[in-house]
Amino acid sequence: MTEQYPNTMKYVASLIFFTTCFVISAQKQYSDSLETYRQISSILEKGIDEALNNNTTECYRNFDEAYQISLANKLYNLIPVIIIAQSRLYLLEENFDDAILCIKKTESYITNNKNTSLAGDYYEFLGQCYLHQRKLEDALESFKISDQIRSRIEPAKNWRTYNGMARAYKLLNDIDQSEKYSAQAARLSKIQNSRRIILDLKSELKFDEQSGTIAYLSQENLKAKIEIQKSKIKFIILLSILGLFISLSIMLIILLRQRSKYNREIANKNQIISKNLAEKDILMQEIHHRVKNNLQLISSLLSLQSRIVDDKKAADALLQSQSRVISISLIHETLYKEDPSTQADLKEYLTSLSQRIFETYNIQGDKIKLSLDLQHTNMDVGDLIPLGLIINELITNSLKHAFAISNEGCIWISSYRKENSLYIKIKDNGTGIESAAMDSGFGTKLIDTFSKRLNAQIERNYSDGTEVIIILPNYFNVHA
Repeated sequence: MTEQYPNTMKYVASLIFFTTCFVISAQKQYSDSLETYRQISSILEKGIDEALNNNTTECYRNFDEAYQISLANKLYNLIPVIIIAQSRLYLLEENFDDAILCIKKTESYITNNKNTSLAGDYYEFLGQCYLHQRKLEDALESFKISDQIRSRIEPAKNWRTYNGMARAYKLLNDIDQSEKYSAQAARLSKIQNSRRIILDLKSELKFDEQSGTIAYLSQENLKAKIEIQKSKIKFIILLSILGLFISLSIMLIILLRQRSKYNREIANKNQIISKNLAEKDILMQEIHHRVKNNLQLISSLLSLQSRIVDDKKAADALLQSQSRVISISLIHETLYKEDPSTQADLKEYLTSLSQRIFETYNIQGDKIKLSLDLQHTNMDVGDLIPLGLIINELITNSLKHAFAISNEGCIWISSYRKENSLYIKIKDNGTGIESAAMDSGFGTKLIDTFSKRLNAQIERNYSDGTEVIIILPNYFNVHA
């Protein structure tokens, strides 16, 4: 992940290094601790070098070592700086869980003294981590605490806090609050720019005690003197222009040669990258192909086992397990045939899944019909696997229980977008709640478990057959 952001990594790494050096230099007045600070500085510098070389494992080990030395020597003012710096490295790698766990180690130091700029940085950084994790309420709470601290100590930094709050409210669809804090961030930035302009103007209009003139007027006088002395320095100017022209010509030749060499190096590197990407795609396709074959082998073994088992419950359990394996196998089959990426089309996946389940349970199309009304939606494999297992359980429940009496009916599966949420509906015209209540065991627990993993809402209606709606709130906002 760090390879995608090399410039940002170097900038932040440099910032961390200079901040740490500043803190360490401030402690030099304590001669008895000087050697300890030198040791910590050396370890941190080594860790930064490892980060720049994309060796994050060794980098974190060095930061941990510096932290342990600081803790052992009771350098409590240095510990939060080291931990927050390490947390920023986790954030660059989009490792938000570890970033939060790391920065939480400074909580006791921050809460005991909230009247420092470090406290404002702590809560603002914590809010950014929660924002990346889509824990919007936690993010807003952290941003508000940062706002309170910075308003007292260093209000100029609050533009970052307000930007974070604006993004959080936007994801919560609270447009008014989002626009309010965006405006505050812009206003604060404008104030800072205005102050710089005014300070520059103050410098220009400052009275010079020695010359008895205002600096701005002195500049005008200087222009008049230059006009008067033009005739004297004309020859010098011509020589300077000639020397500059020669220098620029030489520099241009050198730059053109370097650029030509650089372009050749880039072309060679692009060829290597293209080759590596092609090999990666082939490797990923081969992995998906092998995983699919292994899962199909497991599915076949479960099918054979179900045919020779006398116990009906055991046979049903084997069939259920087979359909669950199929639901996962279909994803790898899709990725193998089409694109070795991390996304697959929801419509194609659910179409294949429902048909395979019907085949697994030997359902005749003239008895129980399958009606599909699905929209094309690209989904991450990480979301599609648990979603497929939920839908597999719901279709299996309908086939097992809803048509036990009439042995005829229909199952409807549809997907649609409502506002920014994704809705998936599975409905049958079977016997309704009495049959649905029969499955209260492992299948129900599996549905509940994967629903929590997806942050999905499940709505059930048993008034006319069984209808289950799976809702993924703000799905299109989060995966925009």
